Amino acid sequence: MKKWVMILVALVVLGGCTLGTEEKSGKTKSSESSKKVSESKKAVKKAPELVENSFDIDGTAYKIKILKKWEEHPQEEGISFSVGNAMGSEAVLSYGLKKTDIESLEVFKEVVTDQIVSTAEFDVNEDEIEKSPYQTTHYTGDLYVFTAKPDGIKVEVRYYFLETETDYVVVNVLGLPSFFQKNDETVTEILNSFIAG
Repeated sequence: MKKWVMILVALVVLGGCTLGTEEKSGKTKSSESSKKVSESKKAVKKAPELVENSFDIDGTAYKIKILKKWEEHPQEEGISFSVGNAMGSEAVLSYGLKKTDIESLEVFKEVVTDQIVSTAEFDVNEDEIEKSPYQTTHYTGDLYVFTAKPDGIKVEVRYYFLETETDYVVVNVLGLPSFFQKNDETVTEILNSFIAG
């Protein structure tokens, strides 16, 4: 665990210290033309590549697109789907329960929230969780967001609670706050790609 923390801290420091470089051409450029060049570089920035993955929750097949660079993580008990970067600082997990096994989405959210607040690594109280309605292309539900500091590293954790035809599902996305700032549209695309079938 300590090795993971050291690597993550090193990446955060390096990411914060990296500065863009400008080519020196010997010609003086006006600030306006420099601004146009930097804007065009931002426009050319390549969107992260997504690939489709499949998994199932108690026999119901689901599909979701994830970042191509992510890899599958070993499955923990109760987790149907787990992928992320090699260090575990970015991840998507999913699990759920059949509607026949639990009374409602509200009860499912209560059960998961109880797990969140009882996890020592998160050290979060329920009143610190931001809750809001959420709609994907295919499903309606709720989004729960909070910040945790396992081993002193700030991590944003998002729980997307969704109701499908047969299941109550949570798609859990976690990463450094900078991951969400840089990849907000990509995270939305990931959630919109989640579908039974």
